Amino acid sequence: MFAVQSILLVMIVKAVISLTCLSNEAKEDFEKSRKAVSDVQDNINKVINQLRTMGSKITKLDNDFKALGKDLRKTKWHKYNGHCYYYGSDSTDWFMAERKCREISGYIAKIDDKEENTNLAANRPYS
Repeated sequence: MFAVQSILLVMIVKAVISLTCLSNEAKEDFEKSRKAVSDVQDNINKVINQLRTMGSKITKLDNDFKALGKDLRKTKWHKYNGHCYYYGSDSTDWFMAERKCREISGYIAKIDDKEENTNLAANRPYS
């Protein structure tokens, strides 16, 4: 009986020791996993902050473009078919008109078709 008890005690001690090792490994795995989750959370927070910053910048740009659009509507500019047209009110010769266009980084418009001509005439700010 004593031998059986001794063997049983040895087996229990081995089982307890192996459980402790397993627990230490499990603790290490848990800590590694917790650290990885924490790192992922930190990265997610960084991305969220970057997205907020980008969103603010996009909102500011959108507001700037809206203001620019309002300014363009107040002036004598008209956008048509991917081009911007400026309607000058000065009565001048071709050479002076061409020079004024260059001063605002533009060119004198060359009307290519009736549709373009009709659109530009219809949107002229003055008669």
